Amino acid sequence: MFLLLRPLRLLLRAMVLDSTPRQMSLGFAAGVAIGLVPRGNLLALTLAVLLAATRLNLGIAALGALLAALIGSQFDAQFDQLGWMILSRPELAEMWQWLYSQPLVPWTSFNNSIVMGSFVAGLALFLPLHFATKPLFERYACSLSAYGKRSWLVRFISGAEMADRLGSV
Repeated sequence: MFLLLRPLRLLLRAMVLDSTPRQMSLGFAAGVAIGLVPRGNLLALTLAVLLAATRLNLGIAALGALLAALIGSQFDAQFDQLGWMILSRPELAEMWQWLYSQPLVPWTSFNNSIVMGSFVAGLALFLPLHFATKPLFERYACSLSAYGKRSWLVRFISGAEMADRLGSV
């Protein structure tokens, strides 16, 4: 029972209990940046691994990535135009050729105009999203954390895990 409840308990802690508003807002902004990039390439995987290696709120980041993935596909035409504008710059042609000749870089699909445009859009939205959501998380994080601690689900999972630990002694 302990092994089944522990991941759920860790997810609940990551969502509301152990994060500061700054970690939550940065996690949301990073999640949106990752969610905009199409999956199936090394760039999306690298961004996800970088996110997991930080102390940002992974639950809020997953929510941001989900929202961005749902909404971002509506903007593929704009991402394509932005990516094409960046990739077709004559002064950057030598750099793109050099990057493409590197061992792992072609797997990032940076030469795909939609991938490049969505990546640049995600980077451009990162700081504005962080500064826009930080006051929201500052205002609601304490009440969300208190609600989470009072929630019957959190108390049930914490109590069941504690009972399982005591029962195995």
